[in-house]
Amino acid sequence: MFKNTKELIIVSMISAIIFMLSLIPNLGFITLFPGISITIIHIPVLVGVMIVSRRQAILLGLVFGLGSLIAALMRAVSPIEIAFYNPLISVLPRILFAWFAYEIFHILSAISKKVSPFVSVLFVAMILSFGLYSLGTYLITLVSLSPIIIWVLIGLFYLLLIFITIGYLRKNKAQAFIASTALLSTLIHTILVLSALVLVRPEFFNTTFGGAVDLIYSIMATNGVLEAIAATVIVTPIVITLKEIEK
Repeated sequence: MFKNTKELIIVSMISAIIFMLSLIPNLGFITLFPGISITIIHIPVLVGVMIVSRRQAILLGLVFGLGSLIAALMRAVSPIEIAFYNPLISVLPRILFAWFAYEIFHILSAISKKVSPFVSVLFVAMILSFGLYSLGTYLITLVSLSPIIIWVLIGLFYLLLIFITIGYLRKNKAQAFIASTALLSTLIHTILVLSALVLVRPEFFNTTFGGAVDLIYSIMATNGVLEAIAATVIVTPIVITLKEIEK
């Protein structure tokens, strides 16, 4: 699995970061309110899958899943959190996430050699448009601010993210696909985890939140979007820097 000591050290360091984020309360899993947490543990996983082999990427996904399982065993409170006692919910989706992220990264890497780097900007812009629209729609029903103020703030935030993405491309056009990989992979991670919850323990959704559909939409519109944005902004410069160091 490891061709040299360097690969072993890289995977070990990333694994240590993943476990640290998983097991230290409110560090890797930031609780917004009981039963709903935003995870940033996928960020070191994404960084890892872009610089290691396929097997090592899957190993990082396994570490992510085990960290999630242990965290649930240590401090789960709500029914949804307790559902993560099941490895089919806590571990399997994280392994699939790392594998899919690895494949997406290399597919987009191959495509990026044949198209303009700004295709990546267009892709990110389209996904962010949908995500931030969903977030704005959800916030209107959640907070007491005027819808106009919410949409203005969402619009300004959207423009800021696009400018940040363009800034990355100007510095390194060859790595334009990294932002797209981070964004798309994070959304897939959210879908995988929610799908596992619905398939394995659907009763938690029905009894606790009044239906899986409403809950999935609310999570995708808040957690999913915020996690994807965080991944895009944080992962991109880190991976670009690591790629430059390797050269």
